[in-house]
Amino acid sequence: MKGTNDPYFNWLCMLTGINGVGIHKNYAKLAHALHYEQIFQPKLPMDANRGADGLQLRLDFIVEHGSWGSATNRGPCSMFEFLVAMARRMNFLMFDDKTHHYTEFYFWKMMENLGLCKVTDDKWDYMNGDFFVEDAVWRINTRQYQADGSGGLFPLKRPEKDQREVE
Repeated sequence: MKGTNDPYFNWLCMLTGINGVGIHKNYAKLAHALHYEQIFQPKLPMDANRGADGLQLRLDFIVEHGSWGSATNRGPCSMFEFLVAMARRMNFLMFDDKTHHYTEFYFWKMMENLGLCKVTDDKWDYMNGDFFVEDAVWRINTRQYQADGSGGLFPLKRPEKDQREVE
């Protein structure tokens, strides 16, 4: 599978628990599709900042690991970069204490909200994993989820306004 020799991709997977040990190890195909096949396309003006957060991961990787690898000159923000960066931002906002690292938790909460947790590597072909990923990315990029956020990244029980219009 493409990406296994890509240090940057492997680093992103490490941040999310993919290909490691534990409950999230069986999602390499999902990570691959989100990183190499899908891009984040901001719809509202402030959404572009979240894309910039995803691109910042490339610089973070270079600072941490040096300039080798495929982190540079990759084009627009991938959906995987966007989701990892969003999870890191949530971790930062929730815990200003550097000892707490819940990036993996927040990433998988978003995967659960998008319905992507059920598409494991062993079920990928049977469930047509590419379709699940494309559908989830389309919902995010076009904001075609429910007004309460259901079907998107952040569903709310009693939203104060239409979540499709919230930046």
